[in-house]
Amino acid sequence: MICPRDHSELKKETFCGVEIDSCTRCDGTWLDKGELSSIAGMPDDLMGGKKIILEPLKDRAVGDRLKCPRHPETDMEPYHFGIGKKLVIDRCPQCEGIWLDTDELKKVIQTAYQESQQPK
Repeated sequence: MICPRDHSELKKETFCGVEIDSCTRCDGTWLDKGELSSIAGMPDDLMGGKKIILEPLKDRAVGDRLKCPRHPETDMEPYHFGIGKKLVIDRCPQCEGIWLDTDELKKVIQTAYQESQQPK
């Protein structure tokens, strides 16, 4: 598979017992459906986050979309991760895989922990 950010080859590795695909150039991470929830101990990959519509994103030009590493013809869609809307991640509408940019995996795990500690 190819990195959607810099078009380098993604490398397979194991993280928290889950096989993931990482970019050695930009440190991004590709996670197939269900892998993020397994790593972070969450009920689902988005942890209640919703698709972002018409919101400008600081990491790309308006209308610029990342391509899915599994389905290169498919544009990924930006989603808020978690209910706090502090983090934006990219998800493929076809396979529901998730692309995390540099340090976003760490931020996702931190956010999942923080939101799990909130009173219901």
